[in-house]
Amino acid sequence: MKLSFSRVFILLLSLVFFAACQQIPVTDIAVDLKEAHKSNKEFPLLSQKYPKLKRPTAYAIQRLYVRERIGDEKIAGYKAALTSEGARKRLNATRPITGVLFGSGWKDSGVTINTSDLTLPLIETEIGYVIKKPIVDKLRSVSDVRSYLYGVVPAVEIPDLGYNSMEEVKLEDFVATNSASAQYILGDPVGLKYLDTNETKVTLTKNGKLVNKGQGSDAMNNQWETLFWLINTIIDQGYTIGEGQVLLTGALGEVLPCEAGKYVADYGNVGKVSFTVN
Repeated sequence: MKLSFSRVFILLLSLVFFAACQQIPVTDIAVDLKEAHKSNKEFPLLSQKYPKLKRPTAYAIQRLYVRERIGDEKIAGYKAALTSEGARKRLNATRPITGVLFGSGWKDSGVTINTSDLTLPLIETEIGYVIKKPIVDKLRSVSDVRSYLYGVVPAVEIPDLGYNSMEEVKLEDFVATNSASAQYILGDPVGLKYLDTNETKVTLTKNGKLVNKGQGSDAMNNQWETLFWLINTIIDQGYTIGEGQVLLTGALGEVLPCEAGKYVADYGNVGKVSFTVN
């Protein structure tokens, strides 16, 4: 994991000052979130305790929470969330959000997911991209994206909402708690030379029965636009995207409850991911 410390420090300093004006103890909240994660407990509902909590402060909490966890693990990539209109409507969001992927959440195809380790897990079929060389500065155009990619991987994310119910959860809660980032299952990477992942189709079966289908263009209507936005947003947040890290561009098709069964996500020429949920 690499960070541009000067950028992060200046950004965090301004946001912490803004939060202090609102009497929101962002550092203490980040520590509490880490403890909740380590103890496998439900996250506190920040929007109820701090009604003035806004999106910029929620991101400041997320970054501090990530920093708290870096002592125990490393950053393995980044994710886009709420990339479909339906998902944004459920949280009254006007645009997608981002989160950090930790190395502890990286699972290989064939893994068994134990729901007892999670609070409120879901299943999302996604497309992942492996970074070929570090990205330090924002990209100028969508056409720059491919030159930084080693390949594409079939991916299934197992986000964990961290709450027993989503009824009272607001967008700011979701952002602050790292956009439900938990586990993600990756297949083998394939080359991108002749591949437009907007056309990639995926089917997900559970115990042999079709339960979801989607297409690459489901994520913000364009995989490449989503990647461009995700990369530049992550750079704006003060991170450097490192070689070998993974970017996930959001759910294709429906978001499903994480129920017991044997699953296979088939992405055609991009590959397959299989996993079992207990």
